[in-house]
Amino acid sequence: MSEPIITKQCICCQEIKPLSEFHKHSQMKDGHINKCKMCVCAYVSKWAKSEAGKLSNKRYRHSKKGKISRHRYGNSDKKRAARMRAYPKYYAAHQPQAKAHAQIMIAVRAGRLPRPDTLPCYYCNEMAKHYHHPSYELEHRLDVIPVCVKCHNFFHNKD
Repeated sequence: MSEPIITKQCICCQEIKPLSEFHKHSQMKDGHINKCKMCVCAYVSKWAKSEAGKLSNKRYRHSKKGKISRHRYGNSDKKRAARMRAYPKYYAAHQPQAKAHAQIMIAVRAGRLPRPDTLPCYYCNEMAKHYHHPSYELEHRLDVIPVCVKCHNFFHNKD
């Protein structure tokens, strides 16, 4: 068997460096990007100071009229209020479920919970897609079970 690669040559500075000096990239053959971290940092810094970089950064943060951009609007109080106006009965009736779902998403992003699609279903051992909440009470919101779509539908439609 071949030995694992422990060094790599940067395509910018042409230096041979250990793999720890390269960012990971799943689509590259050896799993690391071709530019070393120092060259990537220098490139990004130079690009951010250019006119194109400044314009792109401005567009990313705000729209032309100074409104909140789309990615920030989705989590804003203004968006929450709009959802409440659009579906007031639904959100009034399902507020505990919505809050529990939001807490799970935050925990997954923060790394406190693994993504459900990396776990087997608790009941049938297929690949899980969702987390099921046995209880929506505040102290049990992170007590979840990974389940596949079929099992999750069974729990919510068994009435």
